[in-house]
This record gives sequence, C-alpha cells and structure tokens, in this order.
Amino acid sequence: MNAAANEENPDRNQPLVQTMTGPVPTAALGFTLMHEHIIARSEGMIQNFPHIWDQPAVLDFALKMLTALKTRGVDTLVDLTVLGLGRDIPMLLPVVKKSGIQVIVATGLYTFTKHRTPKAERFSF
Repeated sequence: MNAAANEENPDRNQPLVQTMTGPVPTAALGFTLMHEHIIARSEGMIQNFPHIWDQPAVLDFALKMLTALKTRGVDTLVDLTVLGLGRDIPMLLPVVKKSGIQVIVATGLYTFTKHRTPKAERFSF
C-alpha cells in the first residue's frame, strides 16, 4: 500500500479491533463497558426445557437494554459470553445492528477445570 492511499484513508494506519459488525479503529470505541453478557443461557436448560426459552421476548428485551445503553452514552461493550454460557453470535447480530452499539465478543470456553496455581489451590473444592 502506498503513502497516497494511506492519506486518503487515515483509519488504515490506526489499530483496529474486531467487533460483531466488523473492524473498528480503537480510537472510535468510545465509552466501553468491559465485562458484559447480553444473553447468558444454559444450552442444557434450553434443550431439556424448551418451553421456558422465549427467544423473541429475550431478543426484544436485549434490544431495549442495548438501545437504552446507547442513549446513555455507551458506545461499545465487551460481551464475555463464551461457549458453554450460550454464546450465539448469529442470534444476537440483528439485535446488535439495530441497537447501534459496537460489541466485541469473547472467544474461548467456560470451564470448571481446576487451574494449578498457588492462589487457585487455596480455593480448591
């Protein structure tokens, strides 16, 4: 990429962070909530008791909450709902797009595996 192209697109020189709706310059993240869960759910609960999971109502409530956060000045949130806690990006993407909030999603797994560290051993079960 040549210098002239970078002058036309100054964001190209800025560090980017990946969000649900695409890459965003870090300078554009704005006020950010760092540890949130838009929806946390147990996959086992939904599979065994599907009658208690009203997805349209849950998504409607999520949209209302995200929209309220946006109107109160929140620009970005980090959703730490990983696999095992109900992470479902395709389900949330339309809600996030409608709300106007930028959402950075976590990767990884939620596990109860015991970690071998001095601090963890003090709290072993």
